Amino acid sequence: MSTVPFFIADIWQGLLKGHGLVNLQEHAFRLEIQVVDSLTALLKIKHLVHEVPLADVASISMRSYLGGLYTVLSVQGTRMDVFAGFPRARGGRCRLRIARRDRQSCAALVERFASFKAAAPQLAAA
Repeated sequence: MSTVPFFIADIWQGLLKGHGLVNLQEHAFRLEIQVVDSLTALLKIKHLVHEVPLADVASISMRSYLGGLYTVLSVQGTRMDVFAGFPRARGGRCRLRIARRDRQSCAALVERFASFKAAAPQLAAA
């Protein structure tokens, strides 16, 4: 099981931010986030756990911006409502900011997802 920490900066017009974990389990993609206020980070607004079956995840990609200054993990769902209720998710896509120190574990998560998707048609045919 690969677990990668992530960050979402501007939730609700920049008044909230979120820190969380994303992991890839055998049959599900799990997002867990703690939403706090942006000013002091003392006021905990909510704790969300969002599990998506791997069949509902179309693709996972990782991209670095500004010469490797920060990395974004993009998760695309197969339907528009796959990430409904998750902060800053739009159009069936969820974008998560990954810290520089967690880039290698994020790349491992993307590779693991690719191997799951490659093995899925073989499992369905058996």
